[in-house]
Amino acid sequence: MRISTLSQIPHHISTPLFFTALYITATREGGHKPCVQTFAADQFDEDTPEPKKSKSSFFNWWFLGICIGAMVATLVITYVEDNVSWTIGFSIPTASVALALLVFIAGSPNHR
Repeated sequence: MRISTLSQIPHHISTPLFFTALYITATREGGHKPCVQTFAADQFDEDTPEPKKSKSSFFNWWFLGICIGAMVATLVITYVEDNVSWTIGFSIPTASVALALLVFIAGSPNHR
């Protein structure tokens, strides 16, 4: 199997394009990830013992979900894209995001 790294984009365009994409990704991830955890933690009332205990458990489940999501994305989605179909490979994350949005909307009345 041979992987080609040749590009039709001229070097004077590809380098700035690459770094622009890299900086956009870094900015979005840096602005998104810390806020999501903080907003989730704000859902728990720390004045009573039960929510305080639940908050600790929440972060354990949160980290487990992040790790399982990364593993599934790396292993399952890559396998589906390589061996089944790119369309199905892209449809799985799309359906997951749609499901997450529906769960979020359904739970919105319960948010603090």
